[in-house]
Amino acid sequence: MRWVCRRDGVPDPFLDLDAPPKPRQERDWLTPEEFRRLLDAAGRPERNLPGLAERDRLVLLALVTTGLRRSELCALEWRDLELGGREPSLLVRCGKGSKSRRQPLPASLARELRRLRAARQPEPTDPVFCGLEGGRLQETILADIIRRAAKRAGLEKHVTAHTLRHTAATWSARSWATRASSPSISATPTSRPSRGTRTSTGRSCLKPSVDSRSSPPRRKNRRPPMSSRQIALGRTRRSPTTHPTTTLSSRNRRVVGGGVAGGAAAVESSVGSDQCAHSAGGA
Repeated sequence: MRWVCRRDGVPDPFLDLDAPPKPRQERDWLTPEEFRRLLDAAGRPERNLPGLAERDRLVLLALVTTGLRRSELCALEWRDLELGGREPSLLVRCGKGSKSRRQPLPASLARELRRLRAARQPEPTDPVFCGLEGGRLQETILADIIRRAAKRAGLEKHVTAHTLRHTAATWSARSWATRASSPSISATPTSRPSRGTRTSTGRSCLKPSVDSRSSPPRRKNRRPPMSSRQIALGRTRRSPTTHPTTTLSSRNRRVVGGGVAGGAAAVESSVGSDQCAHSAGGA
């Protein structure tokens, strides 16, 4: 149609039309039963070579428990693993966008990696997952491992390394949703309690917002305003012969006394009781 429009010099009627939206396909992921079949099939390879079944099973287990990308798994080295301690972890040196990250390592996978390291005795810069010749595992070989295992397991889904990554994310999300919907989990701490309860007569009885043992509410100062003459003489209407700064009310005495006691307690806790007593005696 475009060629005809150019030849005859007529406008293309399809230029003003919007293309239909591309349908979004749901990513495939494996159920625990399907992954169990995939893991069993990887443990029974067609070629009976030493260490082949253990490597294939460990590769699949690492992909589905960590959610690593294909390139991240192949680039993993022994220096990137922290297998000791209570919280094992691994370091991805070059992730998506050339960003590094450290993420936790499951205990089951850390146990298998410790056994492999004890059997190999590798250097820190050696790759964790190797090919048959001892070099670094290539991404094409990794894709073949997954494809052969899925074929022997009889899975109808198209299983790739990215499928196992989606499997790890789906399992994690479902586990979190199950814990969140558990009845043993209490309400969120950000929820604000109700300030009042509705009675049968329709009136709202507000609950006190402060503790009953707290100090009484502050009284407002009902003293009338002073005139300019009183301000100049420094006298109040209630006590004309007393300067307002020379006396303290009973409430102010309590406040000042509490402040002094609190300051003394803070100093005593900071420098020690013996030194405070010695300073008081010298004063």
